[in-house]
Amino acid sequence: MLDVKEATLTLNLPGTGAAQLVRKASKGQDGHWDVDDGPIASSGRRHMRIDAKTPFQTISLEDEIDVPSQQGGGGFPIPVIQIGADP
Repeated sequence: MLDVKEATLTLNLPGTGAAQLVRKASKGQDGHWDVDDGPIASSGRRHMRIDAKTPFQTISLEDEIDVPSQQGGGGFPIPVIQIGADP
């Protein structure tokens, strides 16, 4: 298991020129790193990167996610991202 000291979630909407969304994760009592700092305002396919810092290196995990549109204009909540906890 990795000894993660800090984790950050970065989301961007490729090809639009929109500013990327960067959120720090916080380590919960259960050992999971959680990102729950506000909604994502617009829908679309986003590039996601998670940077997990250990005492010796930073490990980056990247993928594409689809953010669905939300009726009512409330935005899409950032899903909880969990890193480094035992199952």
